[in-house]
Amino acid sequence: LREQGLRPGDPDWEKWGICDYITKPRVQAAITGKTPNEQPIKGNYRFTDEFPMSDGFEENAEFFTLTYEAEKSVSHNLAFVRIAP
Repeated sequence: LREQGLRPGDPDWEKWGICDYITKPRVQAAITGKTPNEQPIKGNYRFTDEFPMSDGFEENAEFFTLTYEAEKSVSHNLAFVRIAP
């Protein structure tokens, strides 16, 4: 990606990232019991009790986007103001 002139944070760098493209949809599907296309997930979980995957879980998840900050901004305590909610 760097050979193509892309840097972390560029849309073409981030568009196929494992977090946004794989991890987030899988976690959301496990919690909701539905695929990204809103189809019920087929199959059953078989832990101590067996139940349909389409039931999902009574859980929630929150995702955060990490940023790349310059070392000096961090060491001078200037980066926090930029990234803090």
